[in-house]
Amino acid sequence: MTIKVTELALKNIQRLQDEYASKDFGLRFGLETVGCSGYKYVVEFEEFPLQDDKVYEIKNDNFKIDIYVSNEDLLKLNNSIIDWSDTLL
Repeated sequence: MTIKVTELALKNIQRLQDEYASKDFGLRFGLETVGCSGYKYVVEFEEFPLQDDKVYEIKNDNFKIDIYVSNEDLLKLNNSIIDWSDTLL
């Protein structure tokens, strides 16, 4: 099971951690059920992982972030790549 984060996303996650004073927080990556048959992504800072979370340590030369994924969401999110876009999708 893997979760990857692009360099551009790491750079912006670091910027947002500084901006929102959440430097030591991890990043929750998950799914939320919406409507009758769909999902939306959940991406938010959290101080600690939950008991059933899988924790992925992602790092580059000067930054490290822990990504928290619940076991429930893990099968659906396996092999995901978190990227960054400055436009609305």
